[in-house]
Amino acid sequence: EELANWIRADYVTTDWRPVPLKEGVLYSNEIIFKNGDSRQIACEYANPIMNLVGENVRNGGQALIFAESRRITLTIAKKLENVTKKIITKSEKRALDDVSQRIITARETTNLSETLANLIKNGLCIHHAGLHFTHRKIIEDNFRNGLIKVLAATPTLAAGVNLPARLVILNSHMRYDPAYGRLEIPILDYKQMAGRAGRPQYDDLGEAILTASS
Repeated sequence: EELANWIRADYVTTDWRPVPLKEGVLYSNEIIFKNGDSRQIACEYANPIMNLVGENVRNGGQALIFAESRRITLTIAKKLENVTKKIITKSEKRALDDVSQRIITARETTNLSETLANLIKNGLCIHHAGLHFTHRKIIEDNFRNGLIKVLAATPTLAAGVNLPARLVILNSHMRYDPAYGRLEIPILDYKQMAGRAGRPQYDDLGEAILTASS
C-alpha cells in the first residue's frame, strides 16, 4: 500500500494458495492450531515428533523437518528410522535399497556416503549444504517421487529447493548464529519454511508445525 501510494498506483493483494495451510504448535502429543482448532496425536513413542511423523507417513504424506544445524538433522533422522522402517512397504523397501546402492556407488564418495545409504534404506534421509551435489540430486529426486518419506534438513533447503511435503516441522524456534549466539528465527524465515507445507496435486491441506518443549 505504501509503495502504491508513492507511485500513485492501485495495488492487488491475495491470500490464495494452491494448498491451504494450517499452522500450529506441537506440545506433548497435541497440536494447537492458529485458528483455535486442536488435534491429539496417537502416543506410540515417547517423542511427540516421532508420533506426528508416523501418523503423517501412514496416511500417505511426506514430512520435512527443519533443524538448526547439520548435526541435529542427523540426530533426528536416526531417531525417525525406527518409525519409517515399520511403515514402508516391501516394494518400497526394494526400490529404496536400489537408491541406497546408487549413493554408495556414486563416484563422489564422501565420509557421509554410508550414513546416507543406511538412512535411505529405511525411507528417510538428511539434506544440507554439506552434501555432495550428486548425493543431493539423488535424495531430492527420490523425495519428489515419494519414495523417501522424510527429510531432516537445515533451513537452506527452504530457500533454494522446491521440495514440498504434506507436513513441515520446525524442530525449534531458535537457531545458532556464529556472530550472535542463539537467536529466535525471524518471522520471514519461519514463513519460508512453513511455505513448503502442502504438495500441489497430492494434498488437500498442508500443515506447518512448530515444536514446543514447555
